[in-house]
Order: sequence, then C-alpha cells, then structure tokens
Amino acid sequence: TDERNYICEICGYRTRQKDALVVHKRTHTGEKPFECSICSRRFISASLLNEHKPMHSTERPHKCDVCGASFSRSKALYHHKHLHLGIKKFVCKLCGRAYAQMAGLAGHMRQHKAEEQSLLS
Repeated sequence: TDERNYICEICGYRTRQKDALVVHKRTHTGEKPFECSICSRRFISASLLNEHKPMHSTERPHKCDVCGASFSRSKALYHHKHLHLGIKKFVCKLCGRAYAQMAGLAGHMRQHKAEEQSLLS
C-alpha cells in the first residue's frame, strides 16, 4: 500500500517522511536555512549544503574513465559523462535544440537573447 501520508497542501507532493515534507515546503517559501561558511550560498537542506561543500576543495577525486577529466563532486562527474554517452536532457523551449549539460543550454539561450536584441534595435 502507498503510505505517503505527508502531503504538501500547495502542490500535492506526497512523501512518507515528515522531514522530507518540511524540506519540500521550502521550495515554495524560499526559506534556505543552511549557509555555506565559505561562499555564503544558502540551501534548503543540510544534505544539499554538504553536497555543495566539495566544490570549494582543490581535491578532485572523481575521475572520468573515458577522458581523464577530474571533478571535486561525484554529481559533476555524472553530468560530465553525459557528454560521452550523448545524453542530452537540457532542451531549449524555443527551438528544441538539446544539450548534455546545463551550461551548453545556457550559452545557447544567450544566443537567442542576442538575436532578439538585434531584432529590436
């Protein structure tokens, strides 16, 4: 049976854990009570703060077995591997072009913005 008894009254998100609902609700309120002591960036949960902290380290223990690139965070390596696998899950809503990484889509969106600006001037 589905025991997800904790429900967000704003969007209907359901979870089995009360703490998970508390963290989820912060996505609606904007509350970010966990602050990085190095860069002051704030997070909705301690786990997201802990996931962020390695980016300040000079250590890069997560190495790509395809090209040798190394990363401070395992999640960065995971997203990097999408380049090699050809997985493109970041899609432009304007033209449909897809990218393996958010940075690729962000650069593409800047091109759309520049084109729009040139049409307006």
